[in-house]
Amino acid sequence: MIKLRKLTPSISLKIIMVFLLLFIPVIIMGSNIYGSGYRIIKNEIENSSNAQLTLYAKSLEDEVLRIQKLQSEYVMEKDLDYLINTYSILDQYERSTYLLQIQERLRILNESSKFIDTITIHIPSLEKTISSTRGIDPLWKNWKTAQTRLNHISSSGLTYDNGSMYLNMQYPINVPDGRQPLFIMEISLSNAEILKMLEGFNQYPDSSIFLTDDSRQYLLATDPDALNAQTAGSLPASIKNSKKQVITAATLKTLGIHLVSVVPTAHI
Repeated sequence: MIKLRKLTPSISLKIIMVFLLLFIPVIIMGSNIYGSGYRIIKNEIENSSNAQLTLYAKSLEDEVLRIQKLQSEYVMEKDLDYLINTYSILDQYERSTYLLQIQERLRILNESSKFIDTITIHIPSLEKTISSTRGIDPLWKNWKTAQTRLNHISSSGLTYDNGSMYLNMQYPINVPDGRQPLFIMEISLSNAEILKMLEGFNQYPDSSIFLTDDSRQYLLATDPDALNAQTAGSLPASIKNSKKQVITAATLKTLGIHLVSVVPTAHI
């Protein structure tokens, strides 16, 4: 009996050792399989996000460039220039006819893209403002805001002001110091429609996508909470992934802005 009692701890220890020898490799293997599966899923999310983000960026860039081209063509046409230079010798009927024609063309241009919110032309010499949505008004008191935006225009032609994006052009393009342009044409892009397009990208819970420019100023976000200081601070100059987020980015090179997607790894 004494020998049996002495052997009992030894047998128990052996059983425990056998158990550990059998199951430790299983635990290690399970951990490796989980880690491998996690990396595979994370890579799939990155690859899928990159492909989709590039497509969204290309679509948005192409559309903004198309709008810019139409704006340039409109600014360089002679009809508006003719109206401004002959306004004083036109009768009231002719003036109204030309102004209404210009307003109608702005309306058609506005409706040519869902990404356009409004189009406005300010004509200081005639003290007129023509809007694609509001019609013909006396020169708006804040018309110089559009002129100020021209001074802060980016190389791409985009201007950012109070959370909105604008395409501003003046005629003539180069105005001598101390003189006013004949007119300023301003196209306000639709934040609502751009966000609607970007929201179609969000496929994961709590994910977000936003626009940022080269100066890392945040312009638009599908989830405003994503633009808090912590998120902004987690994005280095060369955008990289963090342990808590899968971050992918696509650049709209011509416009100098970036689309950034953030997916929390907690959902992987």
